[in-house]
Amino acid sequence: MSCLEACRDSGFTDAIEYGITKAYAFTRNWGVWEAFREFVQNALDEMHEVLGGRPEYYPCRVNELRWTVVYDRGRGLGVDNLLIGVSEKKPWQRGRFGEGLKIALLTLAAQDVWVWIRSRDKLIHPIIAPKTVEGKTVEVFCICYKSGEPQVEGTEILIPSMNLCDLFRDRFVQGLDKKCLLATIQEAEAWYDIIDKSCTAGESQVYVRDIYVSSLKEAVGRGGIFSYNLYNVKLDESRRVPSWVSVTDDMWSLFVKVLELSAIGDERFRRIARMYVEKLVEDCARDRLAESELFMGKKRVEELSRLVDEVVGADTVILRSLHLIDLAKYLRVKYVECHTWFGDYVEDELGHKHKLRELGLPKEMNVVTKDRMPEGFRRVVEILEQIADVLLEIKEREVTIEYAFVNKALGLARRDIRLITVNYEELLYYCRGNYYPCLEFYLSVVGHELAHIMSNAGDVTPEFERALTHIIGLATANAIHYSSKVAKLVQDLKEALKAWSQQPGR
Repeated sequence: MSCLEACRDSGFTDAIEYGITKAYAFTRNWGVWEAFREFVQNALDEMHEVLGGRPEYYPCRVNELRWTVVYDRGRGLGVDNLLIGVSEKKPWQRGRFGEGLKIALLTLAAQDVWVWIRSRDKLIHPIIAPKTVEGKTVEVFCICYKSGEPQVEGTEILIPSMNLCDLFRDRFVQGLDKKCLLATIQEAEAWYDIIDKSCTAGESQVYVRDIYVSSLKEAVGRGGIFSYNLYNVKLDESRRVPSWVSVTDDMWSLFVKVLELSAIGDERFRRIARMYVEKLVEDCARDRLAESELFMGKKRVEELSRLVDEVVGADTVILRSLHLIDLAKYLRVKYVECHTWFGDYVEDELGHKHKLRELGLPKEMNVVTKDRMPEGFRRVVEILEQIADVLLEIKEREVTIEYAFVNKALGLARRDIRLITVNYEELLYYCRGNYYPCLEFYLSVVGHELAHIMSNAGDVTPEFERALTHIIGLATANAIHYSSKVAKLVQDLKEALKAWSQQPGR
């Protein structure tokens, strides 16, 4: 039996035979949901084209027989639209590949789910029909159709005995309650929504051009603050997300727009931006990536700074660097310890490391006494002083070392009272880990300022000063680091000199 014969036996006049077996349907791993998704997406695309704008209604209803009806009031479906490779989709539309409807019909037919399509005066029905190929019977996909039926406006897809409209209601943006759409942004043919996830069963979902694709957790490996209706997410031919980068990039782009609108005083977007910042601050306690990311610009940075101050308080800083956290403790400034990318961003780009000093210094003396240093760090400083005394004879030269917040300079020398001031903030920075940069910084600064005191000479050029500081620190730090090697070389030198002095003729 041919596909055409099977269709005529069912009362149809013609058929399209695809040469696709029933088994092919299962290679896509599609089910009823994926097929239903294609029907709805096609209806939305058609109405978008006809109306000249994004449709607001959900194109699904249940008829008097309790059948699911996916419908549009568009131009109707032509039989030629059912051929593989034929597509009138535009770049902005929800479809792309020109085969979604055919795969959806194949999927349902292979699962023995009946479907009828009514369009203008045509009736269309997909079936699986037996076909003999070289003496072997195989099951192939074909679509039966006939004309002369009662006229309908647009297209209706009917699925009996299933209320798919309600079952999959939360997987479409169209027709959601107004309170669910926290914000909508439309630019030309692109549109975005931020959706209250309480309206989507409490799960953050990724919608792509109005159609639910997957939960945010499935797409990017973590939860989210909202559900998102995005535009530029890349999908494969099965409408799945092949890479989470396309999701986070589009979320990023969306929140750039939110911050821009918040910055010009739109209270609705400002409320959303604040919620987002609250979540970022909350995430600071977690040693992982935050929910999503932001691109910035001057106005956005200013707006984000205001929002951060609202969330944590204008008298509080957000810090990630351990040496700045130690500094905040010393200055008694309130801080949020943040180990995510957001901590780095606020500390540097929003200037919280500078804000830390502004908040702390007016209330404290510039000089940091040892009794105010963290106990562990106080011990570090004491050892550094002992090393400097051995190498540079600090006590014998009657020179005192103190620690203070010094604007820009790494250290200062007071010749009149033989006082060296080391920049405490820089010392914390260089001594936050490995001993070597800590040692080199300390000895270079102290050695440099000691040279000023002993020579009673001022600064030369900044380049000379930097070179002198580096050389002093490098030489003394290397002297300690390679002490055994230097000791051996000194011994070799002594022996060489002795040998040379004993040569004949000397």
